[in-house]
Amino acid sequence: MKKILCISEVCCDMIFGGMPKLPGPGEEVFCQNFSMQPGGGSNTPHLLARIGIPTAYLTAIGWDVRGDVVRRELEKSGLKLILLPIPDYDTPVSAVLGIPGDRSFATYAFTGTLPCSEALLEEAVKEADIVHSFISYALDLPIAELCEKHGKELSLDAAFDDSCRPEARDLLGRCDYLKVNEEEGLRISGNSTAEEALRYLSSRVRKAAVITLGEKGAAGAEKDGEMIYQPAVSYGPFKDACGAGDAFMAGFLAAVSSGAPLSEALRRGAELAGRCVSWVGGVSAGELF
Repeated sequence: MKKILCISEVCCDMIFGGMPKLPGPGEEVFCQNFSMQPGGGSNTPHLLARIGIPTAYLTAIGWDVRGDVVRRELEKSGLKLILLPIPDYDTPVSAVLGIPGDRSFATYAFTGTLPCSEALLEEAVKEADIVHSFISYALDLPIAELCEKHGKELSLDAAFDDSCRPEARDLLGRCDYLKVNEEEGLRISGNSTAEEALRYLSSRVRKAAVITLGEKGAAGAEKDGEMIYQPAVSYGPFKDACGAGDAFMAGFLAAVSSGAPLSEALRRGAELAGRCVSWVGGVSAGELF
């Protein structure tokens, strides 16, 4: 089984689940569930560790109350933490407001590039077989260059703002695996349908591209290969979409790390995403398989 290194910013999620609606100005709305746990970019490495994949996580965590919650939960999962030494760092926090069928966020976050030295980054990359990060981190840090230098596979995900950066396309040829949602795929590719976007993205990456389609499931294609469609997997009534895309990525990478074919990676991604949306409270809330 291959070792995975994830690189991203972690956030402390305060999840208010089961809200009937978002509160208006001056209004108070009560929720049915509450949890406080690691979120943001930590969702994928957290789940990988929980399902037994050897995973390291390069990130920053502050020495504050929020950071204590995040650090404790991530270490409990068996995740190997590689922490950046940033003085007076405030752990980002998101209030996640779960309403029927969707959620909204209020976030306080570090807005700069994580100040990671190339020496520290290179040491972490050398210890891994697959490096997974977001497009924005690979644009701001020499992740792709170091993966090429040391012969590592590179997996990238897209965040809500990554696909708006024009230079995102330049990374496709240096990426082995790419996962986007439908909106991100359309933006990056410039196409008008998910099928066209997938055809474009898979022709440019080294191995395979995947587009998640929400309740419709996901689709993937190897480089210049045929599209494989994976239906969504249900484990009961939908409760919370928080972390579903990250859960899909964890299942996908777990399969890839063991040498599984694309069809199996799509299935395992759909299974973990389906498990995640059957919980209230993100990727830490429920029991796995």
